[in-house]
Amino acid sequence: MTSIKTNTQHSSKDQPASHSNDGPRKRDLSIDFLRFVGISCIILAHSSIPKLFLFQLRNFDVPLMVFISGYCAMNFSTKSDNFFAYTMDRVLRLIIPTWIFLTLYFLIRMGSGSPVSIIDIKLSYLMIGGPVGVWVIRILFFMSLLTPLVVALSKKKLPPFSLFIFLIVNELIIFYFNTFQSTLLTETVSILLVYNFSYLCILVAGSIMNNLTKKQQIEYAIGFFIIFCLFILFFFYKENGLRLTQRDKYPPTLYYFSYALLATFFLFIIKDYQLVKKISQNKTIGFIGSHTLWIYLWHWIFVHACFRLFHSTENWNWVLNFLICYMGGTVTTYIQSILVEKFIKKNTRRQRILHKIFTG
Repeated sequence: MTSIKTNTQHSSKDQPASHSNDGPRKRDLSIDFLRFVGISCIILAHSSIPKLFLFQLRNFDVPLMVFISGYCAMNFSTKSDNFFAYTMDRVLRLIIPTWIFLTLYFLIRMGSGSPVSIIDIKLSYLMIGGPVGVWVIRILFFMSLLTPLVVALSKKKLPPFSLFIFLIVNELIIFYFNTFQSTLLTETVSILLVYNFSYLCILVAGSIMNNLTKKQQIEYAIGFFIIFCLFILFFFYKENGLRLTQRDKYPPTLYYFSYALLATFFLFIIKDYQLVKKISQNKTIGFIGSHTLWIYLWHWIFVHACFRLFHSTENWNWVLNFLICYMGGTVTTYIQSILVEKFIKKNTRRQRILHKIFTG
């Protein structure tokens, strides 16, 4: 598959375009660079980083991916007149690849003498738990279903402050649900409502980015920086120490999002700089940025392999672990993409479906 996207009907060559009144829009290679940053941070998070500073620094990865999806959706026409067909397309691009990978992953684990419980297997296929972090795919799938709605809202030119209204409402929803005891019902509602509304805020943020001037983008970044600093001071006073935003990630609160959006807006502000544009032209970065889903899935095989090799997530060399997982996921995806392009020609409906599943 291509990148982890929630926008509609994109091929691996599709990219958001820079706005121009003088002719056709040009491909924005910097978006691949931003996806490259996002997937790099995600894999880094699974490398057992011993330094809290580094772990906190990369803790904007999933919101960045959702933000990019909202941004990209506003740069393309959405083929969503038939919502059933649109939903099935999302299933083929996100859900089916994940289930195929999970099946292979569990077969490898069981074959290597590392059994997995039935509960973990069920939670994994439902994308709500288990040894593989496929909850990210669940979020992206639901965001893809909400993308046409967000596009329609954004075309009405939502005022810039609307994002803060969404975030405040999200905070109130989370506060309300935290007053309930944890039961199967509350957990189900949290997964289907709370998490989806939380990341809907980020999807909206990405969609309105197209309407913001560079000055407004900087103002947003400063605003989230101030909010983040205020939270740091509040928690330092309350807990007598620094609090990682990771603790407020499940479900994501304003403290978690304030840092994530600060980092995301900063990356979008600098994405048009010449240095970033030059880096974005690198073919390796372009490949990684346009194949993030399968790289994300495959890297879990190597996470498990490193755990088996080093026997402990506490003592392994995290730099080596990061390189193994990153290179392993990328090389496997590259080989897969070559094989798919060679043997699946998209001449029939079945071939087109297979191509969509394995390349996006």
